[in-house]
Amino acid sequence: DLDMFRTCKSSIHTIAWFWLIAVEVLCRESRRALPIREWMRWTRVFAFFQLLLNLVLRLIACCALRKAASCCLKLLSGA
Repeated sequence: DLDMFRTCKSSIHTIAWFWLIAVEVLCRESRRALPIREWMRWTRVFAFFQLLLNLVLRLIACCALRKAASCCLKLLSGA
């Protein structure tokens, strides 16, 4: 009966030890993962604003081209 109690107690300590190791590993990984996630987030933000800038510049160029074409057509039509 006493052996069964020691085995159970040993099993509980082993499970607690495994939990401790698992938590420690997860914390270590999360410390590494946090800067990586932050870098990925800021990279996405930067890429989004680069894309937005590119689209705005294309829109400006398109509008300028339309305005120039409109002026040319008015000059050619004599209006």
